[in-house]
Amino acid sequence: MSRDLEQLWDVCVVGGGPAGSLAARQLALGGRKVVLVDKANFPRPKACGGCLGGVGVDALESVGLPLQRLPVKSLPLEQLDIRCNQVTASLQLLRRRVVSRDELDAALLARAEESGTHVITGNKASLGIVEDSARRVILHDDKHNGFLRAKLVLVAAGLSAVKDVCRGVESLTAGYRPHGRFGLAASLPTADDGYAAHRVTMACGRNGEGYVGLVRLPDGRLDVAAALAPEAMNQTRRSTQPGKTTATGLVERILNDCDLPKPAGFDLANWQAVAALRRKPRRLGADRVLLLGDASGYVEPFTGEGMGWALRQAVDIVPIANQALENWEPKIVDAWARRHWRIVGRRQTRCSWICKFVGGTRWTPHVVRALTIAPWVASPLIRAIDQHS
Repeated sequence: MSRDLEQLWDVCVVGGGPAGSLAARQLALGGRKVVLVDKANFPRPKACGGCLGGVGVDALESVGLPLQRLPVKSLPLEQLDIRCNQVTASLQLLRRRVVSRDELDAALLARAEESGTHVITGNKASLGIVEDSARRVILHDDKHNGFLRAKLVLVAAGLSAVKDVCRGVESLTAGYRPHGRFGLAASLPTADDGYAAHRVTMACGRNGEGYVGLVRLPDGRLDVAAALAPEAMNQTRRSTQPGKTTATGLVERILNDCDLPKPAGFDLANWQAVAALRRKPRRLGADRVLLLGDASGYVEPFTGEGMGWALRQAVDIVPIANQALENWEPKIVDAWARRHWRIVGRRQTRCSWICKFVGGTRWTPHVVRALTIAPWVASPLIRAIDQHS
């Protein structure tokens, strides 16, 4: 291991997504010695719908990083079309943007590095023991074999990586059971396939199958992200055509039931899967460890809340991290949990309820018909998810 890594770091951030990179940048700008570790090499493909909610837009602007300054190309997201049983309800959206997730992640990581953060990519990491007021972070790679030490570790790993990162800390992995729908996403090539820019099309199953969201990226590609019910996938498995996966077969079926065209490049796309879209740890930290971003809990997003919640957490965890560095106490975990509930937890609860009604459940056909008559009913709920607190 290099001599640079042998020093005692103030903060080690595990995970280079929006939450991890922005938190690392803000702490490094405040004079902290920060190292960030991510298992991927950047730019990287990422299973994501590509939508950024107003909470995330506000978070970036609050730290002097509006999208045009990062710079990241974006388009305004103005309309949500919820379609079920060939009936469409259109809702107006405010302060939401469409971005390429791989471009956003790479730009935020570059800003973290420019701020003085030492970045290590292509390297898996996991939590080690606490000794001499510091937590070990074990590096699993031939290039950086060994461990580093930090006064505080921020775990901002993605949904599928959290349990591996925290496997040495039982209080963080006990009860961390993934459940809910199966996630699937891909970016398809540019084509004139009927899906216009500036809007999200949400195709909803009529019998509880789940939903498929489609949005046009600034570079013309089409982002497709689905949340699929496991029981519907089991039923689809029996009727899936040879050469087609169960999940993509169900996505195609939902689009067909909604009388929507199958996008160009669908069959050849590089699909990425997330085993379960609902996860919640029992606690948001342990001795000299705090969780943020997807690692702190995740629910199915509606139209871009996931990235927005992660960015808001990255900004709000900085004062708590500084407090932890000055004087670590177990009650810091509780302080972060209370703050997390105020900035994210309430929004996630509201989002869960919206998904129960319009996210391809048995309620969805009735709700969509009602929204065609009175679309204003949904406006307060959408605002409540995206309001800054």
